[in-house]
Amino acid sequence: MNTTLSPQDSLALPIMLEPDPAPRPVRWLKHAMKMFPETGRKVNEFRQNGLSGLGPDWPDWCFLPPACFGIIVEDALGRSASEKEIATDMPILGALATWRYSQGIYRIEPFLLKRIAATPLNGKMPVEQLHHLPEWCIYVETPGMEWSGEPLLGFWATLSWNFETHAETLLVVLDKESALETCLLDVGPWSVKEGVQKVFGFTKASCLMLNEPDFSHGACPVKTAQALTPLVAIVLYLCSDTAEIEHEHAPGLRPTYPRAKKTRYGWKMFPPAKHTVWKVGKKAATQS
Repeated sequence: MNTTLSPQDSLALPIMLEPDPAPRPVRWLKHAMKMFPETGRKVNEFRQNGLSGLGPDWPDWCFLPPACFGIIVEDALGRSASEKEIATDMPILGALATWRYSQGIYRIEPFLLKRIAATPLNGKMPVEQLHHLPEWCIYVETPGMEWSGEPLLGFWATLSWNFETHAETLLVVLDKESALETCLLDVGPWSVKEGVQKVFGFTKASCLMLNEPDFSHGACPVKTAQALTPLVAIVLYLCSDTAEIEHEHAPGLRPTYPRAKKTRYGWKMFPPAKHTVWKVGKKAATQS
């Protein structure tokens, strides 16, 4: 059975993805582009003109600031959309639309995934290391892992940059068995726990100011930080120089940032013809 969606439906709502032989993250991407069909055109406009019309003025490691995706969501949902609806869909669309231009699926060898996920992250986060994601946005498969007692099939991760405050945020979109869920981490010279607490504090203050219900739905920042830590450890490993990442069908080929192509209408980004699977830890698995 296919699910018919109206523009007012949320990307985070549990849905039945249409039957498709493509991998699950690709199907989620198709679903997002169907809900927000103007995304590709507007992404190219923002990438070329920036938010001010004077060209992009954000760090190279950031694909687009969240404010750009907020505009795309608001334009699609209409002026009647609530702040909560925009705040729900904006980060999910931001991750999926960024991932659209690389579509890299990272498949980590089971023993290595388990070892990395168990890595304790004490002290300050290595901020500079997060600037070296192998692609602007990655999707990592997580077989056997859970989130809040529900199977976690994978997650998208991308580093975003706030246009107004210049704050850096690690955006993680959880691909749970039933639906997508967003988790944010303020990145800076502090611990993962402090980074999550900063996000919760900002969210609560924003909801009070807008007279909206608390978007966190009573979630505990300490428990969220504990659940998020293994995923941050995985992201940090993939950002490291020692990460063993190899193309599924072309040994020696490593992921790179996609580049814009010059057209008669200016420089534009084009999505690849299909997704790419990146094997992680294959050599180490054969040697173990």
